[in-house]
Amino acid sequence: MDYKEEFNYLDSLTGAGIRLGLQQMEESLSYLGNPHCQLNTILIAGTNGKGSTATIISSILEASGYKVGLYTSPHLDNFRERVKINRIPIPKNMAGQLIRRVRQLEASLTYFEFITVMALSYFAQEKVDIAILETGMGGRLDATNVVRPLVSVITSIGLDHTNYLGNTLLAIAQEKAGIIKREGRAVCSRLQPKVRLFMEKQCEALKAKLWFYGRDFWVRKLESSKDGQRFNFFSPGIRYDGLRLSLLGEHQIINAATAVEVCHQLNDAGFIVQPDDIRRGLEEVCWEGRIEIMAHDPVILLDGAHNPQAIKALVAALKKIFSYKKLFIIFGVLQDKKYDIMIKNFSSLFNNNAVIIITCPSTPRGAGVDLVAKEVIKRGQKPIIIEDVPKAIAYAKGLAGAEDIICITGSLYTVGEARKAIKSLGLDQKLDIFRKAS
Repeated sequence: MDYKEEFNYLDSLTGAGIRLGLQQMEESLSYLGNPHCQLNTILIAGTNGKGSTATIISSILEASGYKVGLYTSPHLDNFRERVKINRIPIPKNMAGQLIRRVRQLEASLTYFEFITVMALSYFAQEKVDIAILETGMGGRLDATNVVRPLVSVITSIGLDHTNYLGNTLLAIAQEKAGIIKREGRAVCSRLQPKVRLFMEKQCEALKAKLWFYGRDFWVRKLESSKDGQRFNFFSPGIRYDGLRLSLLGEHQIINAATAVEVCHQLNDAGFIVQPDDIRRGLEEVCWEGRIEIMAHDPVILLDGAHNPQAIKALVAALKKIFSYKKLFIIFGVLQDKKYDIMIKNFSSLFNNNAVIIITCPSTPRGAGVDLVAKEVIKRGQKPIIIEDVPKAIAYAKGLAGAEDIICITGSLYTVGEARKAIKSLGLDQKLDIFRKAS
């Protein structure tokens, strides 16, 4: 069966919008026998870095020999990428069967809720050893927060989705902290001092154990280049020297350290992770669309930076890791993002050797190119407008020399379209070579 009707139905839910709340999730899962209650889980919330951290944890645990479910969002190409076991997306026929099964509940589920129910059911059905879940938005009322995780993880906190989560860091932190359970365990990445203090108080009130980056575990960076990164990891009584990480950008070292500490905390739950497993998991991790080099001569770089904080991390990576003669920035963003601040954060790269191309991802949520272009002009740069993402890439490729960089960013929707276009244009011929080198 091709399950065309089922996949069309799932696609139809993309217009259902966003709903924060657990009632529909709990009722639907109850009808299915509460599959989430059968799972060992790790639940991850944060503004940036949660998908990367989830993927790194998954890679380490897979290297340790475990059967690992991984649920992340959004996807770049096909929704089945969101639901994986040991890096393999849910098979098409299995996805079709689960869509049919969940649809028969006749529950009023959003697109994200529907796929979350599917993921939890699939992981339980396949008897994974552990499932790593990335929240969609916030935490307290997110569809994934129906589980009781072995470890709750908080990555970096910033101002994003403010119309849903609040206009201040502390308001957003409160929503993220909602995934921490009474008498549970929490591992936090690098946080602002006031957010860190808030997390301490929350965990104290919940009698939850808490581990912080910078206090309970930390790193020393050794090397960072476009071929990968090396760092030392420290926590009381533990030291790993010369860990090698395949992901690019110094922010990924923080995510990797957080992932390593999470794996340490799983020991009390019976998960044994050896130092060699940690090394291999870090070396072999792959996370598409996050400072990902798709080609060389010129370098074509994809990064799904979709808020001001993520753009800062991307700019830092471009300055510290890469060298180039001319920089082509292809920027396509969603209308509900703070793209004026994102462009401000990009503006330190604007000069006579920078070409800014404004495009628009193929989604109703895409920001109008003229409005985005005005923000670029305010920063003293005259942009080029090419609304179609593949045409924008072809234009940049036609102008770029072998020593230039084409950086495509602004949204994972833009990056997803770009990956398809790059492959269809035959520009990714050096991708496998690079991955082996890294």
